[in-house]
Amino acid sequence: MSTIEPRVANEMLKIIDLLSPEKQSEIPDDFKDIFRKYKDDSVNINVNSISDVNNDKLDPQTKNYLAFMFLKYLADDDEKEELKQVLKENEEYVQTKAKEKYNPDDVFKDNVETQIQTIESVNWWNKILNKIRSLFK
Repeated sequence: MSTIEPRVANEMLKIIDLLSPEKQSEIPDDFKDIFRKYKDDSVNINVNSISDVNNDKLDPQTKNYLAFMFLKYLADDDEKEELKQVLKENEEYVQTKAKEKYNPDDVFKDNVETQIQTIESVNWWNKILNKIRSLFK
């Protein structure tokens, strides 16, 4: 496992502390210990309440760990399937865009302006946040 930045560790531990005691007990101590190892109290974070979790001030790595934590420990079977489907669609979208951008057949063609269709992408992060928010209610 790569090194976790202290900011990310502090954010994750604070978010776990904001969970209800029942939900906190569902998260294994080993998982929490990973973040405790890299925690640094001198690093300031902007997470003081659940509303702070809903904003975009969180580190992208924190968002990834939150998604993993939710999927692995907090989500029920239906939520897991829904999240897996969203992540799968997101990955397919990214792969399609990469294939379009780096298509080997088009590498040597002249750059011709093309009309780009707007594709409504699923914001997987907002879906995860909504699920986590529901845990605090």
